[in-house]
Amino acid sequence: MGEKQGLIKTDTTKMFTGRGSRDLKTWLEGEAEVARSNADLARRFVTECRRIQTILPRVSVIERLCADALVAAERRVEARIADRLDAPMRDKLDALLSEDVDGWVSRFVRCPAGHACMPERVVAPI
Repeated sequence: MGEKQGLIKTDTTKMFTGRGSRDLKTWLEGEAEVARSNADLARRFVTECRRIQTILPRVSVIERLCADALVAAERRVEARIADRLDAPMRDKLDALLSEDVDGWVSRFVRCPAGHACMPERVVAPI
């Protein structure tokens, strides 16, 4: 019994629940604005879980967390941009971001700060 208690006492691995889960979600939101893709954000998430010794949730959970964080980050960036524009320019930006091409919503890909890339227009399904 003493040996088992010693193992339990020294084991610092945490489950992905409760406060640890909330802290990681908060961390993920901050990382999402500089991530290049969902896969990049997922790799960062796995690295962070290893660093803080947290058991990884299922892959589908990681994918959903990263996708949600990226959408929230995109909305925050769009809101910061829109807040700096006057009403006519906001309307133009909204029209541009919701433009439809053959039934698909046209989007502009943003380049996170510090990355050398040319924004290119893409068309993505909804």
